[in-house]
Amino acid sequence: MSKRILIILCSIFFTPALIWFSAQVVSGSDDDHTERSGFLLPQKHSTNLTREQLRGKELYQYYCALCHGRTGKGDGFNSFNMSVPPADHTDATVMSTLSDAQIHQVIKEGGSSLGRSPMMPPWGRVISDSEINTLVAYIRTLVTSGK
Repeated sequence: MSKRILIILCSIFFTPALIWFSAQVVSGSDDDHTERSGFLLPQKHSTNLTREQLRGKELYQYYCALCHGRTGKGDGFNSFNMSVPPADHTDATVMSTLSDAQIHQVIKEGGSSLGRSPMMPPWGRVISDSEINTLVAYIRTLVTSGK
């Protein structure tokens, strides 16, 4: 008998709450799929970067941003300590003079390998060739996006 009373009491209290909640969720407009009843639905992170470029961005933030800055403008934390400022990867004029192979070489062998600043260290013993390729792909996006 007590189970039956418990079921009746639960249905009396919880059924209206369920009806109210479902009415709140359903009443959202069809045009707005992002927010309903105060809850944000998960959204796919929108980006124009490829998988390779996203991996390059991660590497860039880890290895390059201290000198070149998070956005590639050459204004990183260490840039003020350098006698020769780091390259501005957002400058289309400068970046258009460099091929992907040259950028790869500078990252791998250092700035001196192309007659550039000796302040740019060689990363070839730390970063693999495939990772350098992802860095080059990401660096190329900085010119067009300015980000």
